Amino acid sequence: MVSAALIMGSTSSASADVSPSPSPSTPAIVIAPPTSAATGTLAQRQAAYQAALIKYQADLVKYQAAMVIFKASAQVNQDKRKVINATFNAALKKAKADFALVLATPNVTVDQKTAATTARNAATAAATAVRKAALDLIVQATPPIKPMKPLRPTRGENEKEGKEGKEKSEKSESKEKKKS
Repeated sequence: MVSAALIMGSTSSASADVSPSPSPSTPAIVIAPPTSAATGTLAQRQAAYQAALIKYQADLVKYQAAMVIFKASAQVNQDKRKVINATFNAALKKAKADFALVLATPNVTVDQKTAATTARNAATAAATAVRKAALDLIVQATPPIKPMKPLRPTRGENEKEGKEGKEKSEKSESKEKKKS
């Protein structure tokens, strides 16, 4: 890697680790060696591509079905969250209303205010604990992974000539014969 100091031309030095070690949370990318289908003739590679394309289309249908299920599950989870949050907000409103009722009465003592505050805080803590426990019970589904479309086979150097290369070589041979 090129350090930022060399690019910017500044006098301060900045360096980066040339070979960073992969973190355990990120999977290493392994590139498989080319298979015989990838290194065979163009016809073999095209046949392998067609087979991979058929598999891709089948996987895409499975992915779309899994996505429908995932979206339905996500909607159910969202509905559950709405109910949980509405219940939580109702409990908080009740605790706040009870506290306001105590404060609205005439001749409230300090001990009554303290008791009302303690009751409000306890109700808030209980509602928060119930809400957290309910949200933890909701199972989060992971979305399905979309399949990758296979790459089209490319022609190799010797396959690029094909008809054009033969025609060019025949034309050059005929020109040479005419010259001699």
